[in-house]
Amino acid sequence: MRTRNRYGAALVLRRPSIWFITVLGTVVLTIYFLIVGQGTREAFEKRKGRLANVVSAPVSSDDVSEMTDVDLTGTTGLTVKARVRVPRTKAPPFAGVLIFGGWERGRTVINFPGLEKFFDRGLLMSMDYPLERTRRFGFRDIPRVRKAAFDAVASILLMVDYLETRPDVDPRRTVLIGVSFGSPFAVIAGGLDERVKAVASLYGGGELGQTFAHLIKREKPFRDAFWGPAAAALLGRAGALLLAPLEPDRYVGMISPRPVLFINGKEDELVPVRSAESLYLKAGEPRTMIWLKSTHIRRTEDQLLREMSLDAVRWLTAQGIL
Repeated sequence: MRTRNRYGAALVLRRPSIWFITVLGTVVLTIYFLIVGQGTREAFEKRKGRLANVVSAPVSSDDVSEMTDVDLTGTTGLTVKARVRVPRTKAPPFAGVLIFGGWERGRTVINFPGLEKFFDRGLLMSMDYPLERTRRFGFRDIPRVRKAAFDAVASILLMVDYLETRPDVDPRRTVLIGVSFGSPFAVIAGGLDERVKAVASLYGGGELGQTFAHLIKREKPFRDAFWGPAAAALLGRAGALLLAPLEPDRYVGMISPRPVLFINGKEDELVPVRSAESLYLKAGEPRTMIWLKSTHIRRTEDQLLREMSLDAVRWLTAQGIL
């Protein structure tokens, strides 16, 4: 193909250039769809496998409940270190309440003050996330972090398998509660697994790219440099692309017609209001949003934990689960 420039000279648009663009575009799209394809129900089921072994060890007991640590192993080699808290003041069968909190809290989240409203209403279970934080993360850790995020979702699905083996749990009353860091995992697993009858997202949100950019922009040197916002936005988008199969906005609509609850803080400095609203708006009915006048939830805020727990208990009771 020929055309002419302003001086009348002939220019040649070479076919190799067109082919290069076509091939490059195809490669980019293929990589994108391969990444997104990792987020299918079939892909997570394959990652989970089947429950192959359970090892239990008692932890403690009091007048209200008794706690046991359990190690779950799947046929794929997936391992889950979890803690179970069983009521002593109520007769089985219990509702199965899987709670996921902050990254560093892991299975100890079910020991937190403020959750007393749950202790005599259902069997509580939580897990350690499949990633140890032993040092500051760098770019070399990205593959490890990404794998751990996928394993976290598969681990929740394996925990649901485990609850089905317990005669003291009513399989018709399984609920996932994700708090802060745990919110995306609860939403994703709830969307994938129809055995889950209700999902609660507490102080979580969607739009991972926007959320990542917001968090990056708060850190040095981004918050002090004129280029900080642009660089944070770019890195946030890159992180969201890398974790595209784990974007909670993709899964929250799959929970419907099962109920989903959202509790968020109006003054949350870590999860932007826009992110919280995005997740809520993409959910199907029935859905409930509760806004609390608070900043982001923290382990030391017992009163806020109690208020949040009471709202969640009331909602779950209204759904016939607790």
